[in-house]
Amino acid sequence: MNKKIFIGLFFLVLFAFHPSFVRAAEISLITTDTDVKVGDNISVDITLSGNEDTLGTDVIMIYDPVIITPIEVTNGSIYPTYNPAGQARLSTKGKIFLSGSASIGKPVPAKGTFATVTFEAKSGGRTTISFDYEKGSTSKTGIIDFKGNDLISNAPEKVNLQIEGPVVETRPESAGNSVFPSQDKTDDGFWSRFLSLLTKVFPFSLLLKN
Repeated sequence: MNKKIFIGLFFLVLFAFHPSFVRAAEISLITTDTDVKVGDNISVDITLSGNEDTLGTDVIMIYDPVIITPIEVTNGSIYPTYNPAGQARLSTKGKIFLSGSASIGKPVPAKGTFATVTFEAKSGGRTTISFDYEKGSTSKTGIIDFKGNDLISNAPEKVNLQIEGPVVETRPESAGNSVFPSQDKTDDGFWSRFLSLLTKVFPFSLLLKN
């Protein structure tokens, strides 16, 4: 065998089986509405990339409820099931919870628009929209594979907004009225509990069959 080809194959196998060589996916916030005025709408896409097979995705978005307010959430077409269907669960102002899941035995590639969230600018000032993310955590934002691993390798970047107009100083003390259904408790660890239950009911080999 040609020496160069042998060396190339050696390193290919080495990297493929090295512990640090882990398949990864990314989640991003995309918007073109970074400079807006009070009263304008801000459309933010949540996108997945990497094309890795996934069981589901959990999203927790963080925003400043004094400066921007969510008015609509539209599910993407990546997953066959979104929970809750068509809306985000807003347990407290300042956080939006979304999740999508694949069908049993039919992994979904991490590619495309997961959801779109539309905000209304309520106050002037600088603010950010970000994910509640912690590497390795199953109770925060994550892209989950069929082994229960989080595929996100790097902390997602936040979106910076500059809003022109009057500044609102008062901060809300309660959730108040919202276009989203409210709940008293967040659903932390949804996927870890889901996977635990699933593997008790179905053998793991069945989950990987189409």
